[in-house]
Amino acid sequence: MTEVYVSTVLGPRTGGPEAVHQLVHSLRSHGVQTFLIPMRGSRGKSPHSDYRIYDFDVVSEVPPKKD
Repeated sequence: MTEVYVSTVLGPRTGGPEAVHQLVHSLRSHGVQTFLIPMRGSRGKSPHSDYRIYDFDVVSEVPPKKD
């Protein structure tokens, strides 16, 4: 199964991070395993609370590729 990992900043409530959350939400609603990965130096440690309306999971790293 294909997995998609999308890098984003966490914390601020701006158009860019919200669009990324919407993208992940949309892909997940179509059955694609999609995850957010915080960018280095991200201002926050978690997504803005307003983004709770979206379906997403945050992971700390991309797991090693399986053969």
